[in-house]
Amino acid sequence: MEDENGCSASLIPSVRVRLAQNPLKTLFTLRSICSTDSLFVNMGYSGDNATLTLRTISFEDVKTKTNDIRKFVPDGPNCPGQSNCYTAPVLFNEFPGGMSVTNAGDICSICVNYEHEFMGDYTLAILCPSYNGSGSSGKATLKYKNDPGGVPNGTYGGGGHYTGIPYGGNSHHSYDGTGGQAVCDTLSNPYGVGWNYCFSRNASYTLHSGESANVVNPADAGMASNTYMVNTTFDFWPIPAPYLQAGQNCGLVTVSTLDSSDHVNKMNYYYPADDFSTLVGCPLNGEWNIEICDTWGADNGWVFSWSLDICNVNESDCRYQVGIDSLVWAADTSSQYHDYDLGYYRGAKVNRHNDIEAYISTPDTAGTFPINVTIYDEFGCVWDTNTRITSVWMPNPQLGPDTNLCGVNSITLNASDVHDSTDHYMYTWEPFGDVTATIETATEMGKDVRYVVEVKNENIRMSTRCVARDTIDIFLRRQPIPSFAPSPFVIEGCDPLTIKFDNQTVDGYTYYWDFGDGDYSYDESPTHTFAEGVYQLKYYVVSEDKCEDSLIYPKLIAVYKAPKAAFSWEPAYPSVLNPTVQFTNKTTPRDEETKYFWELQYNKKYPLSVETLVEDNPTFDFSTYADPGDVAGNYTVRLIARSDNVAPSGEKVYCRDTSENTILIVNDFLQFPNVVTPNGDGINDRFVILNLVEGMAYPINCLDIYNKWGTNVYHRENIATADDFWDPSGVPVGTYFYRFTAKGYNGNIEHNGALEVIK
Repeated sequence: MEDENGCSASLIPSVRVRLAQNPLKTLFTLRSICSTDSLFVNMGYSGDNATLTLRTISFEDVKTKTNDIRKFVPDGPNCPGQSNCYTAPVLFNEFPGGMSVTNAGDICSICVNYEHEFMGDYTLAILCPSYNGSGSSGKATLKYKNDPGGVPNGTYGGGGHYTGIPYGGNSHHSYDGTGGQAVCDTLSNPYGVGWNYCFSRNASYTLHSGESANVVNPADAGMASNTYMVNTTFDFWPIPAPYLQAGQNCGLVTVSTLDSSDHVNKMNYYYPADDFSTLVGCPLNGEWNIEICDTWGADNGWVFSWSLDICNVNESDCRYQVGIDSLVWAADTSSQYHDYDLGYYRGAKVNRHNDIEAYISTPDTAGTFPINVTIYDEFGCVWDTNTRITSVWMPNPQLGPDTNLCGVNSITLNASDVHDSTDHYMYTWEPFGDVTATIETATEMGKDVRYVVEVKNENIRMSTRCVARDTIDIFLRRQPIPSFAPSPFVIEGCDPLTIKFDNQTVDGYTYYWDFGDGDYSYDESPTHTFAEGVYQLKYYVVSEDKCEDSLIYPKLIAVYKAPKAAFSWEPAYPSVLNPTVQFTNKTTPRDEETKYFWELQYNKKYPLSVETLVEDNPTFDFSTYADPGDVAGNYTVRLIARSDNVAPSGEKVYCRDTSENTILIVNDFLQFPNVVTPNGDGINDRFVILNLVEGMAYPINCLDIYNKWGTNVYHRENIATADDFWDPSGVPVGTYFYRFTAKGYNGNIEHNGALEVIK
């Protein structure tokens, strides 16, 4: 900075710049779904089982380097010209210049994967980049040293314990090279199985003893301890070429070996022989080495890999992460995708109540549909990508409702739908195992069978299987056999026609009768009266198992109107003086189809004496067949009116009515006597008015008889028999006077006279 006077100053600021990185890490392929399903999609970071995984801004707390080159560790003293120490480097160059180890915990973990017979034969150490080849600075021994008296110089902790599993186990010497240069030759010494042995002084790691690795005075957690030996069994492989023992196989071996460490879970670590404080001041960048020195001329081993983890390599106050504001899943409706029929497509929605998630569905169609995915972060940056979702038709079997089969053996069940012809549908039926879209049911009478169909639409290319099921219960039931007998049997007749329907149905339970005239009945054997008309009978019967049958008879019942016979005659009371009668037919209705039959009694003494006339309005003289003096009396006259009808069956139906009356022919010519001789000879013993009783013309009458002094000696009303007349046997002879009055059918009379009683 320089002002207007030429004065200047300089400042070198420290500026931190935060950048948003593309958070889209992996958008997993959306699995295909069935057309009626939904697919849950969400966003998350690694390990969240998210559809769309995000990357975070990387802040490494640990830098790890691994050397995984397998290398033979020979017997050092027996291999002239060869170093008895194995080293393998890892190189760090990620740290800012000048950064160094500040405390023992910075060395998070050192893990060596190897196998070796007899731990007492070798040393194990870590060398930092600044180690000068001598002294303890920059070097840390990992395996405890133990130089007891009486053992060769260079013997170290662990004695005859194994680490890992040498090939051959306890018989490893049978497979190790022996004599001369064989102990130094890699191809003479096949490798076994390496185990991980790890060391740490960091508080995040746990020792075999269960203590934290940063403990100052640990329990017996060193590598030379007998406490952590385990027995293990391993089935070895045949020795491969180009090893000299190729083809040989030690098979199953059981050995006792030092328990391994768990690098991933930071457990079962060993406490190093030298505190890692000997590494404080070592530069982080540079070449770090693991060193194994074999000092005993009897055994050898193999190193398979080793790794170094350096901790606390970032400043905690410089960490940040750009958060996600929103995520949008949407269907791509651009013109290039019009072939996908997106009119039926329902796009995804964001449910902000449970993180950022959505359900994608294609409920009405199948096919492949493009999906656009857009992320908006807290910095206002927009990131997008796209994917597709494929839906496969979900089968839709429709077997229908549960069904009673009444009187039939089978029906066809069809589980196919409209998409069967275009997709790969498979069918499985229970309980019979059919694999076709349609099957014929097979049941036994009275047994219920449940049919279950499972329909699969399997899209092999999309690895999608859409499965739907449907169920139907089939029942085979007895069919009722409807039958009835009418009483009377003839069901064609005249108005009113009453019929009893005698039910003779087999296996009936409920009944319904429709008589065709607007009336119906639920009775088992109903009785019904029909008026004039032609009727269709419908009879429905339902069994106890809900099976139904019916009888329907069009024009079964024909009922015809019967005439109402009636007649009158003139005169109302014919006289013997003129016994001819004129009959007037008053039958209703009067039509040409009605016939008339007149039955007239012509002899009053014989009811079966009949004259038959077929005229419409006949005239008849009742004296035709009678004695002239014996015409008066009662005569039966009967009119039979009959209509003739042709029923739908072709039979004749005769409807008739009869009207019957008695015609009285009277003798209204009365004769009065003037002499009575009551002498008991049976002749003229009483005062008898001739034709009064026999003529029946005057049923209401009165007779009074007086003596000459005017005294009434006889009074009688309504004389009806001969015994009702006056018997003068108890009176003196002489002249008497009478008075007779009467009311008759054809008029009234009054007659006075005198008579002589002679004895």
